[in-house]
Amino acid sequence: MSSDVTRRNFIKTTGAAVGIITTAGFNAGSFAANEKIRLGIIGTGKQGQIAHIGQGLTVNKDQIKIVATCDIWSYNREIGANLIDDTDLSVYVDYKEMVDKEELDAVLIATPLYTHYQIVMDCLDAGLYVFCEKTMTMTIEESRNIVEKCNETGKFVQIGHQRHYNPYYNKAIWLANDKNMLGRITHITAQWHRNESWRRQLPKNHVPTAQDMKLIPDMNKHINWRLYNDMSAGLMTELGTHQLDVASWFLGSIPTKVSGFGDIEYWRDDRDAEDHTVLIYEWSVKPGDRGFRTIDRRSRDQKTTRINRPYKVRMTYSSICTNAKSHYGELIQGERGAFGLVGEQSLQFYAEPWYQEFLAAKAARAAGKQVAAKTSNSYIPGAAGNAGIPISVYTDENKSTKYDVWMANHNQWAGFANDVKTNGMPKANQITGLISAICGHKGNEAIRGGGTVEIDPELLAFNFETPDPHRFDEVEGPEPKETMERLRKEELDAARKLIEEAENAEAKA
Repeated sequence: MSSDVTRRNFIKTTGAAVGIITTAGFNAGSFAANEKIRLGIIGTGKQGQIAHIGQGLTVNKDQIKIVATCDIWSYNREIGANLIDDTDLSVYVDYKEMVDKEELDAVLIATPLYTHYQIVMDCLDAGLYVFCEKTMTMTIEESRNIVEKCNETGKFVQIGHQRHYNPYYNKAIWLANDKNMLGRITHITAQWHRNESWRRQLPKNHVPTAQDMKLIPDMNKHINWRLYNDMSAGLMTELGTHQLDVASWFLGSIPTKVSGFGDIEYWRDDRDAEDHTVLIYEWSVKPGDRGFRTIDRRSRDQKTTRINRPYKVRMTYSSICTNAKSHYGELIQGERGAFGLVGEQSLQFYAEPWYQEFLAAKAARAAGKQVAAKTSNSYIPGAAGNAGIPISVYTDENKSTKYDVWMANHNQWAGFANDVKTNGMPKANQITGLISAICGHKGNEAIRGGGTVEIDPELLAFNFETPDPHRFDEVEGPEPKETMERLRKEELDAARKLIEEAENAEAKA
């Protein structure tokens, strides 16, 4: 153990869960204007080190004080402690002892999935607010129990679905919902593709301590827990739930069924979690749902009595470990256009030409001209390259797009601190976590059962009021005004062309 750690208050225990939480954690219930929330970190592995300590928590250190960390592995414990510039930091092996001894307001849980449930429940029972990495739990029933525990204790669980705090996603949701920029959403495509085994090696020159070997009998499984179904739920819970969360966010509801395929097709080692998955999810969208959109007739053959009845939206999803083309992102497709969200760093709008031509023809007819119906297969603007229109989240165009991918980690912790201080409710709350858990686990059920699995909407039913899992922010920027002005110019240009064609036809007649 380094001298940095030994200068701190290191509490050595002989077991990972030997402590018993005998008293509720300290929570003042109110905060002075400049008072920091007191945070304990449970799990200082890569996710805790990089995404949280190194990014979100460092940026928000004026709002959050890390008073203690905990990890059962000496290697992670030492690195995590050394990342925190505070000689008063206490370092623990047993999270129960940390919760019992420290005066905490909240905890971060960044441990393997199979450990989430008990830690979350213990911390809620101790009167603490919880930030828990996704996916919330190993089973749907456990996630429902957490929702009930939140209601019982009056505390919340924020889930690490950071896209809820990403300005690109908030802007896309806002434009789709408040501005109806996509019209009716009809299809969603998402993927998370990589070309690697997802396996990690033991650190070079690290010699496990006697305590490590006692607490962690199988070190290989401990560091590669994502590859084993008794410790994780594979690609669907480690990656897929992020994007299923996005789809449910856009549509404002959970899917009603899922079909899927998957297996270990390439990385045939000792893992039992799939390395390839392909699924189709289906949503039933009905009037009154936030995602429901009425439409106008586009042809005389469409039945006006049928076009605005309930309809289905389907999402195709794939996660593979043998090719990184397209990496990860979502394509949200509507009748008027599509949003492309790539790598959490960009938002593109692809206008559908029929809608632009429809508006142009409407403008021409308003000018008293008869125009023939047209159909185009090219994108607007221009067929070459099917280029989209970039949507900015900044009024300052000089902002770096590389910074954006980290903004969500900064923002989610700023939001967490504010919600703890004000007893507010996170955007990515316990119901958000329940929805993504339902989607991920039902997807695995379909993959492993080889069929179509129905998803009961009653899984979201409780006998108490639950928080809104689908909130979004209005994100300022030069769009949609600039984008709509650009499209409007194209509409007017197309309208002028149609008017000229109509006038030429009249002259020839």
